[in-house]
Amino acid sequence: MAPINISDQSANGEILGDQIVDTLVSMYEKAQRQQPQEEPHVWLGNAWLGRAEAEHEVDIHTPGMLKVALYETYLCSCVEPPLCARALGLYFLFKEQPEIVEKYPKFAKEFDELIGPVLEARTNGTIDALYRLYNPNSAEHSSGSVH
Repeated sequence: MAPINISDQSANGEILGDQIVDTLVSMYEKAQRQQPQEEPHVWLGNAWLGRAEAEHEVDIHTPGMLKVALYETYLCSCVEPPLCARALGLYFLFKEQPEIVEKYPKFAKEFDELIGPVLEARTNGTIDALYRLYNPNSAEHSSGSVH
């Protein structure tokens, strides 16, 4: 049996992290192409549903799953498109592979840069305006209970 090369394993962790983020970006772009009349929050919700179904064996046809997806993607939907898709990918990376995020600070740094202004807007009471900036037609779905 060949010895384990630690540097190879660490590179694979970083590659896996990049792949998770890139996969969510691709899912977002697919939703955007399939539903061009929709807005970023809906595209993020569809990407969330796709990932939940593929990786977590969630039955996305269960009543209420779209509402769950929109709830889970609300903060990311307040990030400027198309960066909102990267924010969602990083969110999944934090949830699914926290050890990768811990080992490779670039992921946490990027997530903080993307989500930091959103959290600040939530704190100072301007998050609804930020949401409407990127999702003007979906703003009626932006209720205080979501954030």
